[in-house]
Amino acid sequence: MRLLYTFMLAFVITFAVQAQEIKVNPVGMLFGNFDIAYEQFVAEDWGIEGLMGFSTNGSSVDNDYSQNGISLGATGKHYFNPRRVCDRFHIGAYTRFFSGEISNIDDSNDNSSNTRLSFGFFAGQKWMSKKGISIEVNFGVGRPLYNKFGDDEFASRINSTDIDIFGRLALGYRWKSEESRN
Repeated sequence: MRLLYTFMLAFVITFAVQAQEIKVNPVGMLFGNFDIAYEQFVAEDWGIEGLMGFSTNGSSVDNDYSQNGISLGATGKHYFNPRRVCDRFHIGAYTRFFSGEISNIDDSNDNSSNTRLSFGFFAGQKWMSKKGISIEVNFGVGRPLYNKFGDDEFASRINSTDIDIFGRLALGYRWKSEESRN
């Protein structure tokens, strides 16, 4: 766990030097899912975002199973008619990678490793304050390209679907706040 915290700190420091916007998901934290995102603006209406997170305390897969692990992801966003650089309504594509363990809440011996790679599309809205604070909401859907369990019998018992849901409420800060276009 200490190695994970060190890796996350290195991730933040690496990008803070040239950071455009850094975000956290406060809703995910309530459920034991901690993630941080960095968005680099490549044009006034295009952004590329890297995501890194981990789940602890058994975030729920369904009512009987929980997951613990690390996730990495990336999104590409196109912003329509931004007032400031990279804000307001946007659409994009995402990819997510998860590696961890899924376990039965009632039986700690009933568990399996899981590795999953998903791809999908999403839409969202970002609101920017003049002080550089951002609030962003995203929702999307995709499919797993790869979903491998360490135990095939375990995989048959859980409700693993071929649908990947992407949802996020992010609070962020923009280091280099751009001037309004209007």
